[in-house]
Amino acid sequence: MALEEPTTKSIAEKTIDTQAEGSKNEETENDESQAQGDVSQKHEEGGNSADSNSIKKEDIDKWKIKKILLIEDDLVTQRLISTILSKKGYDVKVAENGQIALQKLKSFDPDLFIMDLNMPIMDGTELLKHLRKEKKYLLKPIIVLTSQRDKDSIVKVATYGIDSYMAKPVKLDLLDQKLAEFSRPETIIKRLVNLKKLIGRQINRIDAQKKSLKAQLRVKQEEWGEEEKQLLARIARLKNAPKNPVNTIRLKDLKSKLAKEKLAYQTWQQQMNHALQKLKDEKKRLDEDLKNVTEMLDTLNQGQAK
Repeated sequence: MALEEPTTKSIAEKTIDTQAEGSKNEETENDESQAQGDVSQKHEEGGNSADSNSIKKEDIDKWKIKKILLIEDDLVTQRLISTILSKKGYDVKVAENGQIALQKLKSFDPDLFIMDLNMPIMDGTELLKHLRKEKKYLLKPIIVLTSQRDKDSIVKVATYGIDSYMAKPVKLDLLDQKLAEFSRPETIIKRLVNLKKLIGRQINRIDAQKKSLKAQLRVKQEEWGEEEKQLLARIARLKNAPKNPVNTIRLKDLKSKLAKEKLAYQTWQQQMNHALQKLKDEKKRLDEDLKNVTEMLDTLNQGQAK
């Protein structure tokens, strides 16, 4: 699904426009809040089908935002955001595009991503696809910076699994509020609840797929059993038939057909069994994830109760 990406001015230029059009910014904030509900709902519904990380109870502290990877090609915006966040105690690394961001991830493990959509070489949409395919980054919050104030466009991007978005020019106080919110226990609990629902849906999907594959195996086994029986019967009749060149050729063709179709069935059967085993392994991992997420939720809820 292609997303049209507009060109962007630097944050310095847009800040001037913002000061001159304060009323418009207030209207934009209202639009952001409205669209944000759709973004959160889309993310909760599991817009992507990637697997979850293996999560352990003792990893709760890792959900707090400490390290941030900022992906932004506009140098003024990049320096402004990184400088402000660094002063607030965040460990911030920057990248000019998605390709450089992937390289940075080899030596830097962020707790949260802030990224522009419109960048050269690899844009934000492509980077989102890469990140949400990786187990390691499936659960990391992603804030998208965009000049697109169209609600529908933001919801489309949400299918890749963003957690929030901000219209440019970026309001730094609002960004600071969002980052603080992601570290709050109640927000972590909400994300864990959503994750628990997502894992539950994934388990249900796997159960349905396993049921379908097993049904296909049973049907195919019955069909092949009947076909093999008929071929063997025809071969037996030809063996008892008078010996002549025609029957010899027919017998040879039938044996060849039996061998080919048996090989095709066995190959298909192996592929189906392999697919079933992969689903079983995935189900086992998801069951463990569900157990660990439940334990994390219990721990956090007990802490809230105190």
